[in-house]
Amino acid sequence: MIGIFQRLFAEKKAEDDRIQDEYHSMLFDLASGKEVDEDDVRRLTIDSGRTEEQCSRDLETMIQRIAKVKEKQDWTKIQDGIPALQKKYDALRDELNETIKRIQPQLVRLEWDLHAASDPKVIWINDFLSRTCLNQSLLEREQEVGSQRKALGMQKRTLAEDLSKARQHESYFLARLEKYNRKDGSKPKDAVDFKELQASRAEWQSTIEQLEIAIRNIDEQLEPVDAELADIQIEKLLP
Repeated sequence: MIGIFQRLFAEKKAEDDRIQDEYHSMLFDLASGKEVDEDDVRRLTIDSGRTEEQCSRDLETMIQRIAKVKEKQDWTKIQDGIPALQKKYDALRDELNETIKRIQPQLVRLEWDLHAASDPKVIWINDFLSRTCLNQSLLEREQEVGSQRKALGMQKRTLAEDLSKARQHESYFLARLEKYNRKDGSKPKDAVDFKELQASRAEWQSTIEQLEIAIRNIDEQLEPVDAELADIQIEKLLP
């Protein structure tokens, strides 16, 4: 019987995601000036459970997002020219000592071009697009992956703390062993004490190796999680 509820809720989740995706596409089409069937608008408005005020606000936000993406694209065209400008700038700097009078005017103009292409406005636009993302499915996925990232990060911090303590213990027993190996005549009271020190150090060395392996495993798990979060951030910058 439990399987029935799981299937029903899974189907409902899939249906809700489909409605959200269609609603998002409808907003994009309306904001882009495309013709949209009124029946589809009415159906998606009702199915999504939004009020008239919410729909109007979402549409206004979508219009702003599309405008900001276009604005960012215009700025990106300028930024794309930065490497070429920088390369030419460096070349002129090499020749500056020999032909300072001839090169100086060009160098000044290129410095202005580089300054204009580095405008912080694009950073502000990206922040706006990320904060106002309307793709609910994407935001839910970001929260889910973010929770995975947080959990893995906490595991790694705990392991790192344990590793630091293990290294301190191993160093302590190593120092005691080195003391007994000095040529000043100091030796353990008997062979049993010396063997116990060796065994204790060996245990901590084993613990250190296990913790280092565990941390590497966490890093391997974090790699695809961080990559997915990066992809999500890029997708949030789309209308």
